[in-house]
Amino acid sequence: MPTFAEQIIMDNDYARSLRTQWENQWQTLADYELPSMADFNQQVSPGQQRGTKIVNSIGVLSARECATRINAFLTGDGTTWFDLRIPETRIENDSQVRAWLDLVKQVMYTVFNSPGSGFGTAKEPTYRQLTVFGNGPMFIGETASGWPVYRAEFLGNCAIWTDDDNRVIALFREYQNTAWGLARQFGEDTLPDSVKSMLATEPQRKFTCIHGVRPRMDADPFDIVGMPYIEGYVLKETGDLLADPRGYWEFPWLFPRWSVSPNESYGRGPGEDALQDVKGLQRMETDVIKRVSMDVDPQWLIDDESGVSPRINQVPGGYVYGRQDAKGNWNIQALRPSGSPADGMAMIEKKERLVESLFYLDAFRMVEKISKSGSVVHMSATEFAGRQAEQFRFAGPALERQRAEFLFKLISRTMSILIRNGKVPPPPPQLRGAPIHAEYVSPLAVAQRSSEGSSVLQLIGDLIPLAQIDPRALDVLNVPRAGRVLARSRHVVQEALNSPEEIAAMQKARSDAAAETQALEQLTGAAGAAKDNAQALQIIEGGQAS
Repeated sequence: MPTFAEQIIMDNDYARSLRTQWENQWQTLADYELPSMADFNQQVSPGQQRGTKIVNSIGVLSARECATRINAFLTGDGTTWFDLRIPETRIENDSQVRAWLDLVKQVMYTVFNSPGSGFGTAKEPTYRQLTVFGNGPMFIGETASGWPVYRAEFLGNCAIWTDDDNRVIALFREYQNTAWGLARQFGEDTLPDSVKSMLATEPQRKFTCIHGVRPRMDADPFDIVGMPYIEGYVLKETGDLLADPRGYWEFPWLFPRWSVSPNESYGRGPGEDALQDVKGLQRMETDVIKRVSMDVDPQWLIDDESGVSPRINQVPGGYVYGRQDAKGNWNIQALRPSGSPADGMAMIEKKERLVESLFYLDAFRMVEKISKSGSVVHMSATEFAGRQAEQFRFAGPALERQRAEFLFKLISRTMSILIRNGKVPPPPPQLRGAPIHAEYVSPLAVAQRSSEGSSVLQLIGDLIPLAQIDPRALDVLNVPRAGRVLARSRHVVQEALNSPEEIAAMQKARSDAAAETQALEQLTGAAGAAKDNAQALQIIEGGQAS
């Protein structure tokens, strides 16, 4: 039976064999759309020029803008993009539960926005790889003090396993580190002798390491208290463990995929859809550049039977010597090609718009207030909001998968780390056994749920004319419930809403005040009647006396 270290090496080799056929495709994509990561089946030395195949940069620019737009739609910096909810309304409306959820959410936002967590710097390369390659690895670890930390990883270093439902359940990463770096990462005492011997003489010597996280197997020779995932670091050259294995309660890797075929494990992204057009643009741009260059620096037609070799001087102010025949034609002249560069530029512009569409930029870009011709597009605020909501709904299907494979797992693991390490108070007893769901409140999510609130407002608008004829038409509408539906569709924070207890207290106070007013009116009416009766009695008694 192989040792744990040997098993990690075998698992890594198997996982990498499954992705061999993808590497050429990823290399080509990187060459034209993400040259900073073009290291799949060729190695570029640090400082060496990249992007040498690129003449037209629309692939790089579109991929960059697409990644930036995805970030703005899903996890925009400085925005509120998720909320914590309980499916059962009775539990969620409990004041203690709501207060605890709001506190946890506040701590999580602090972590995500903290420079020390690394989330802000990790999500950018994750989105870039997701856009170009269709896959974007990110690791969620923990600091020694128990706080979450985030690190983006290069796809070329990673290989995955998937289960029967095509969900990523294991990831193996090959990376290089120096002897000095390994000593800092794992501690000098735990390093194998092959690494220790280099610390004194050659600390910058690089070693290949394998970092594997996979589901726990019964044959694993140690106790991780039932944790479902196991992690190991192995030195590939010698097969030695670099650290004691550890367990995880959740899979620590996020591996979002843009779209996945049922018979494939790795994802495909917009970069692949646009690749052939991007490559074609390189040829078209080169041809147009050649055509313009021939106008600036033309070819020359020379009479080869003149017996004289004309001297062609293209330096400004220089002389060119030639001769004329009997008809007055010179034996030297510039030879310029036919055709207009403008035709080529028009074709390039059309192709570039197609590439931008393949990167979903027509869906992700906000409603333009300035047209391409430079004129101002006039529209009301209502029309602008309607167009913007329509764009958000159009972009939604392209990003729906990221909710399940990226955002939900990101929020779930972050919250679990904070709760386990005591960074937030324990949940109240009412929450015991109740699931906590992440609800996304980004502009995209708000637009997708706005139809729920819009239907309520449309109903109110339809009922008002009817109520002018018969007030009973409004009886079909429960106004407090409609208010909660509107608040939920707008993702209004719970602190801004009254709890059921507060609403009941307010209703009771209004009822008591109405009762007191009615009682006072009755008392006042009774007093007035008594006064009138007394006056009438006096008049009667006076009449009898006379």
